[in-house]
Amino acid sequence: MKIAIIGLGNTLFTDEGIGTRFVHCISNIVRDEYRDMVHVYPLETKILDIITIVQQENYDKIIIIDSGNIENRYEIYRISDLDNENIEELKSMTLNKYSHSFSIIDIALYLKMFSKNCDIYLILFKPENLKMLDKITEKCVSSVIEAFRKILQILNIEYYFEDRWDCVYRCVISSQDLQEFH
Repeated sequence: MKIAIIGLGNTLFTDEGIGTRFVHCISNIVRDEYRDMVHVYPLETKILDIITIVQQENYDKIIIIDSGNIENRYEIYRISDLDNENIEELKSMTLNKYSHSFSIIDIALYLKMFSKNCDIYLILFKPENLKMLDKITEKCVSSVIEAFRKILQILNIEYYFEDRWDCVYRCVISSQDLQEFH
């Protein structure tokens, strides 16, 4: 199985950049132990790069982590399960104001059309703090880790990150390199 984990978000706007920060932090685990199976991409605001990445590789699963204007702490969506009503609702949840010129939903739907055998999951989380250059909130980090754990269980690959969550949490909350915590 080949998996892409893509983090989006503008790190200048604190919690809005959690997808980027989280994926950066797990990249050391993946690079060291699972480089043939799991590829990570902290793309920040370069949302269109997702298309290039997917066209270059043949992934079985794609996990996209981003922030959104949602009610709950986080939501997990399997793109193939969405109908037109869900799609329009999701488009209204995108935080385009801060980071993206395109809706992540539009990109995910494009990927769905051209990656027929690929499962695409979108994790949206609710940012608590969108102040510029402020400290990321612990609540946001905890929410993203909890949501990511759930999706790893759904994909039956949670063992990849077993016993590493404390390191990942400390890395994201401090914005430091994960190597310092090994």
